[in-house]
Amino acid sequence: MLFIACAVSYETSSNIRCIEKEKQALLEFKKGLADHSNILSSWSAKNRDCCEWRGITCNNKTGGIIMLDLMERSLAGMINVSLLLELQYLSYLKLSYNDFHGGRIPNDIGRFSQLKELGLAQAGFVGPIPRQLGNLSDLQTLDLSRNNLTVDNLDWLSGLSSLSSLLLSDVNLSKVVNWPLSISKLPSLSELSSLVLINLSRNQLKGPIPDVFSNMNLSCAENTLEFLYLSNNGFLGPFPDLTKYLALRMLKVDNNTGLSLGGPLPKNLGQHNKLDSLSLVDNQLSGPLPDFTELSSLTSLFLKNNKLNGAIPKSMGKLSSLGMLDLSYNSLNGVVTEAHFSNLSRLWFLDISHNSFLSFNFNSGWIPPFQLDTLHMTSCNVGTFPIWLRTQRKLSTLDMANANISDAIPDWFWNNPSSPWYNLNLSFNQIHGKLPNLSSMNYLSGTLRGASKLLDAIQELVILEPGK
Repeated sequence: MLFIACAVSYETSSNIRCIEKEKQALLEFKKGLADHSNILSSWSAKNRDCCEWRGITCNNKTGGIIMLDLMERSLAGMINVSLLLELQYLSYLKLSYNDFHGGRIPNDIGRFSQLKELGLAQAGFVGPIPRQLGNLSDLQTLDLSRNNLTVDNLDWLSGLSSLSSLLLSDVNLSKVVNWPLSISKLPSLSELSSLVLINLSRNQLKGPIPDVFSNMNLSCAENTLEFLYLSNNGFLGPFPDLTKYLALRMLKVDNNTGLSLGGPLPKNLGQHNKLDSLSLVDNQLSGPLPDFTELSSLTSLFLKNNKLNGAIPKSMGKLSSLGMLDLSYNSLNGVVTEAHFSNLSRLWFLDISHNSFLSFNFNSGWIPPFQLDTLHMTSCNVGTFPIWLRTQRKLSTLDMANANISDAIPDWFWNNPSSPWYNLNLSFNQIHGKLPNLSSMNYLSGTLRGASKLLDAIQELVILEPGK
């Protein structure tokens, strides 16, 4: 008897159809959409179970729709959110990457009391962000990025007590008075209960980067901010101290040159052993690089186009997880040796170009621990042709223009069949010797301009890819 009861229970659960009024609501909602790619062809009265329709996920027990996922469906038209209020169990509403013709975000979205995720990124919305969004106390992810949205205050954020991800890139926040205070009012921020990601890139914010996270309660060490994006704003003043954000995994504060985000990098920056990616490109940062000893998790470091000076610390060579390193367009000096790369076995992208006071001294028998794909050393003091390049079997892009090279190019450089050359720039050096048989290198794109000792009669040689 027990077996029969279980079997009947299973049969009943597996045959639950979607709720009829929710099905009808979806059909009405579809009428307002322009579905030129016929993505919603399954949304039909003939298909009885709307839980099987594309983009729909239902609760297995109740049959209620819990997710409406129409991301990247090439949809257009106007959305009638009031129709979706029939979806009483809706927890996930994803409409990002469509084109809703400059419509406004409907106020009614604030009535979805169970909503956990709201995705409206790059969907053609314009106008003000409705403050009714502050009613979504269960909301965990809010993504309003890449629309033409404005807001004059952020007080509604204080109602988002469960928020873990706040993505407002490209939202115009220039009219918000005291935006740091509004951000700091987030309950999830002050209690460190859930907030993981903040993206306030391209928000037309100005002034110093404040200590917006002053309310953090560091006793909750497991739930701290991990991702912080503040790029393309108008920040100025010194770079803030990040000592207490020990869970930070990714920090991106690029392109604030207009109002000079400057000063030295914090000396304790190297203590963030969970930091995976650090990007501070196009600012006015100055002074020496800090000790990187503790950044054992760092996979990418981008400090391009600042005013950093001094020697590259040898502790850089201990970053065993580092794959991408860009220190170009600074004023670094000193001598780079094998010690700077001692444990960089995962390095594949290296750009240290335009550091004119930087020179190199490698042992002739040095075998690097890495295999590079891309190497930029333009406008550095390379000196003799780097013998260690012979060990690089994956190098496809090499730029050593104006690198003060006064040497012959070794035969092995041209005859290395394992290097898939695609881009090569050795211009403006004092290179001498013989050119190879270029007919066997018709995949190469590059220039040897200025290598006057190579062939007196040739001032410029450009080797193009086929068809160019």
